[in-house]
Amino acid sequence: MKNHVTLFMLLLAALNILLSKISRQADIIIGTPSAGRPHNDLEHIIGFFINLLPLRNYPTEEKTFSGFLAEVKTRVLGAFENQDYPIENLVNRLALKRDPSRHPLLDAAFTVQKIGQDYEKQIKKSSVEQGLKVSEYRSGNPTVKYDLVAACAEKEESLVFSFEYAAALFKEETIRQFIDYFKEILDAVLENQHIRLKDIRLSHNLVEIEAGNFHQELDEFEF
Repeated sequence: MKNHVTLFMLLLAALNILLSKISRQADIIIGTPSAGRPHNDLEHIIGFFINLLPLRNYPTEEKTFSGFLAEVKTRVLGAFENQDYPIENLVNRLALKRDPSRHPLLDAAFTVQKIGQDYEKQIKKSSVEQGLKVSEYRSGNPTVKYDLVAACAEKEESLVFSFEYAAALFKEETIRQFIDYFKEILDAVLENQHIRLKDIRLSHNLVEIEAGNFHQELDEFEF
């Protein structure tokens, strides 16, 4: 696909289409974290600089995927140019209604990370040199900040996806259905980048969403 876009932009566009189709809305906001260290002088300073960037897009049915992808690219670049602006200031400026059970601006988030063998070896080497033993730890009953969080990890020559979701809002089979939709969208746009968004067909009837607000994490899948 010769659109001069990053993997993040491509997958974000597909996720926008997914959320648009399951919500039947054409105004989608998805959050993504930024490192918050755009200047070299900040790289070695200890502290929490991560900021959440709200990415707003409009996947209307009449647009072609290539056209929509170009819009996503422009909005992503614009957002990262302004990544120093704290999201708390944006929420306050918009005077959004506060609800302690959810984020005032968005309900979904997306991240892409690159996990290569060299990175994993470096982590292990550094840990051994410092006399540390590193292992994965998952807390017993975590909570999720958003209704749906999609994450993609580039691992060697494959993409590994995982979905975290509010378990009282979605059933597991609902999320698995969303994953099938997501795969179908990717297949459709990779086959024909000029397809209109309204012509991207999903193989199953759209599922209904229930109410609630807890956490589950779905098993990873590869694409």
